[in-house]
Formats: sequence, C-alpha cells, structure tokens
Amino acid sequence: MEIKNHGNIIHYNNPFEINSPERDYWLGWILSDGCIVKDATHAYVYLACLDLDILLKFKEFCGSRAKLNKFKYITPKSKETKIMYKVVINSQELVAFFANNYGICGKKSSTMNPPIDINWNILRGVFDGDGSFKKGVVLTSKSEQWINKIKAFYDSLHIHYTCPYDTAYRLSVYRKEDIKRIYHYLYDNQTLYLDRKKQDLSRLAEE
Repeated sequence: MEIKNHGNIIHYNNPFEINSPERDYWLGWILSDGCIVKDATHAYVYLACLDLDILLKFKEFCGSRAKLNKFKYITPKSKETKIMYKVVINSQELVAFFANNYGICGKKSSTMNPPIDINWNILRGVFDGDGSFKKGVVLTSKSEQWINKIKAFYDSLHIHYTCPYDTAYRLSVYRKEDIKRIYHYLYDNQTLYLDRKKQDLSRLAEE
C-alpha cells in the first residue's frame, strides 16, 4: 500500500521509469536475484546482499522510501553465520510497475521473460545478483526464455558458450578470449558494480 500522510496518498517517485545505465544495472540485479512480494497486506521489492557498500548505492537510487535492514545469514556450504543486508521499498506502484512492464511478480525463476533488449549494464547487474566467475562466466536460470534472450545477445557478438540443463540452464563461457572480452564489456569506464565480482572476473581473465 502506498504511504499516506494525513489521509493523502504519497505516490512513489519511481526511478526505474527513467532510462539510464544505472537503471539498467539495478534492473538486471532485480531480474536475477531480486524479490517482489505482493499479498493481501504487503507490496514491496527488495534486494539482499552481503556487501553493504553496493546496497547503500541501491538505497540511494531508490530514494527515501527505501529502507535498509540487516539479518543473520548461514552460508549453505560452510555453515558460517554472516550478516546480510537488505534494502526494501514498500510500494504498490513499484510492484505493479515490474509486473506490467517486465512481467515479473512473485516467484519468477522459471517464467521470467521480460520484454527488454539486453545490454551490458543489465548483464552486469544480472551477474552481480546471481552470476559466477569462479571457473568461467556462468549464469544459471530455470527460465528457458530468459536464457535464450541472453544466448541471442552472445550470438550477436560471436561469444562462444555452452548451455547444459540439469535442474536449471547453466549458460557458460569458458573460452579465454571471450572471457577477456566480457570483462572489458562489463567493466570498462564503469563505476557501478560489485567489487568482489569484478575481482573474480579479472583473475579469471588473466589466468
């Protein structure tokens, strides 16, 4: 529900309506690892991350409606307890915007197919949200339509990939020259990114 002040609804000034490289980056992150919740009593969008510095930038982008919280998180492999941060935007307007413009609402993992043109700002957000640069440039998704959209983008640039399917599609780039190209496409002249992911890809490109 939108916030009310003395009975008057205060509408959310939605930064995602403005086309910009910053908007595309955050859109990519929400598409890959964001959460959109709508039920009878709540309507909100949030991003969660271990890295406070990048979430403070997201909070600034989203404006005064965005609220920062933190909670304890147990890592799945090592079972370590860490502090995770979350930025939440309570807004029916924003939830409706993502549903109407990008077709995303609720559980989106297997059905996501946003009507957008892929670019490197969007992909940088996608990788920061849910990508891996440990052994290759890897994106995992259960949505065949979403993976096909990224594959078509790679094809347009003659980037070689594999895409096996197990419980999800695993779109992977392993060829060294393509990894180096992707590094430069993602990070040259850019300032908005998750630093540890950039370091991972830099190491991979230099191996």
